[in-house]
Amino acid sequence: MLHKRTMMAGVVVVSALALVATAVAAQEPKPRFTSVTITGAGADSKAPSGTLGTGVFRRQNVTLAVLVQFAYEISGFELIGGPDWMRADRFDVTGSAGRIGSGAEVRQMVQSLLEDRFALKLRTEVRDMSYYVLRAPSDGHLGPRLQPCDPSAQPSAPVPLPLPPDAVPMTATCVSMPEIARRASTAVAAPVVDRSDLTGLWSYRITVQQPKASEPVGPLLASAFREQLGLDLQPTKGSLPVLVVQSVARPRVN
Repeated sequence: MLHKRTMMAGVVVVSALALVATAVAAQEPKPRFTSVTITGAGADSKAPSGTLGTGVFRRQNVTLAVLVQFAYEISGFELIGGPDWMRADRFDVTGSAGRIGSGAEVRQMVQSLLEDRFALKLRTEVRDMSYYVLRAPSDGHLGPRLQPCDPSAQPSAPVPLPLPPDAVPMTATCVSMPEIARRASTAVAAPVVDRSDLTGLWSYRITVQQPKASEPVGPLLASAFREQLGLDLQPTKGSLPVLVVQSVARPRVN
């Protein structure tokens, strides 16, 4: 079943081969946080959460696998191998940079953190698999519930979203198309490749019908995307890049 928590998760999707390979094999030194604190998540920790502001990156109650997915802009389906604790043990991680960097720079700082504190080494491979492709409509007409977002604009009160029977909401505010693909990836439990060619940030609030027993989620989400967002979510098969864990170690906590 497609639960509300699964549909609204902000975790995790698929990058292009060039992006993944560049992230792993870049030759130039990557930026680093000026200070890093890692502790085991406390017993009172709640759902994974995080903030980025005033030069501070913070993730609470998060697994190493989720940190890797954030750092390299991939979904969980693109991370292969590694010990069980990578996806089970939870940590509170704080990195201070002394300034606010771009999203790409922050991800590189997290990559450095993973290399320095978790001794993480990755390699890229290309594997055959089933996945989805996210495309914009050929006529350029987007759906009524997909709106461009200006992060500097004053947020307005959301319009009530009618929820049909046996449906769940799926929402996002000021996110990129790759992030929308990542969220779709979590919902359909398969990689989703963004080939929409849509830039900038977007917001949406849609409803997705829950599947019946043994019914696949993909067609239902594809229908919601097509009717409400004007985006095509097409299943296909082919070769995609993945990141394979070569080595990793439990972090030094402080």
